[in-house]
Amino acid sequence: MYINIQKPSHKKLQQYIDFFYFLKKNDIEAKERYLTFPNNYVLLSFTFGNKFEFFENHIKVYSINDSNITTFLTYRYNQPLLIEYLGAVKEFTIVFKPMGINAFSNITLADFSSEIHPFIYFNPFVGLEKKLAKVLNDDRKCFQIVEDFLMPEFKGFSHPFLQEAIQLIENEENYPLGEISDKLGISSKTLIKHFKSVLGKTPNEFRKIYRFRTTLSLKENLAKNLSEISYNSNYFDQSHMIKDFKKLTGHTPNLFFKNLKEKYGEDVNWMKK
Repeated sequence: MYINIQKPSHKKLQQYIDFFYFLKKNDIEAKERYLTFPNNYVLLSFTFGNKFEFFENHIKVYSINDSNITTFLTYRYNQPLLIEYLGAVKEFTIVFKPMGINAFSNITLADFSSEIHPFIYFNPFVGLEKKLAKVLNDDRKCFQIVEDFLMPEFKGFSHPFLQEAIQLIENEENYPLGEISDKLGISSKTLIKHFKSVLGKTPNEFRKIYRFRTTLSLKENLAKNLSEISYNSNYFDQSHMIKDFKKLTGHTPNLFFKNLKEKYGEDVNWMKK
């Protein structure tokens, strides 16, 4: 399987988009699989010639007629997802930073809260999929077409308090939700409402996932022990980290990392946002 990851070249896009990736797999290759983990980003994906089968925490991707184009958002899941590619695949994905997609679309993520799986069939950029379909054999053109399409779509986005709220949540001082609300001069109910509308999750869900992602990065890159990781990931203590891990993965951190290594080996997508 081939994957090409690129950062946006335009400075304006860099403020709102972390990266793009183009994933390709042909029919003759063996099936591929990877685990992807809860995150606070919004992914907008275009697939060409594929269909999907959804299970609990497991998605199978099959190849069908090349003329079939599917566009979907991925922004909310609270446990690792196993993705299996069982045939040819061509997928282009835009990875938006928190609140990034709002700079290009009037989307309200809370509108999709009733969906039963994390892939939401939705296309805020009608016409982009057809432009991509014409140049799928040229990565450079695909990246360029997406950037050229997005620049005129840019509307900008500012929120009276969410950016500051995110900074407080990610701050090492571990502000309680009530204290964050007080600092912002709003009620906790208002804070939760706006988080759900713009980010698709509550402040506490956002914080849990932020810490979880930090832990994965530290475990992979620094191989520290769990006490050090819990401290550097901004948990109150190791028992706090264990509690959150059980909610997000169903396992303690030690068992989680042990099971990953034994069951999936290198088939773990640690770095996908």
